[in-house]
Amino acid sequence: MNDDMSLYDEDIKFPIEIEQYERKIYDLKQLIEISKGLNSTLDYNVLIDSILLTCMGQMQLLKAGIFTHRSIDRQEFVLHRNYKGFEIDHKNEYLIPTNSKLIQFLDANF
Repeated sequence: MNDDMSLYDEDIKFPIEIEQYERKIYDLKQLIEISKGLNSTLDYNVLIDSILLTCMGQMQLLKAGIFTHRSIDRQEFVLHRNYKGFEIDHKNEYLIPTNSKLIQFLDANF
């Protein structure tokens, strides 16, 4: 009988593919929950805050900010006031022109 019990003491090893699929399933479930939360938010500032907090949690960040268009006709991205973890000088306006090389790179590659 002791021989039978020793079979259960062994660690079960799953193929690496199963672990990868389980991780993908977990990530997709998280994405669905995040999407539900974002789609239920109508307030723009709450939505930006939710996006920042979600990104910070998923990427394990302590600081984050998001640049948005202040209005449709503006030609630059402005640091939104819902940034987290930064000490910034409020006298300055933090801008990224839409024709900057950074925006061109991000637009071409993502």
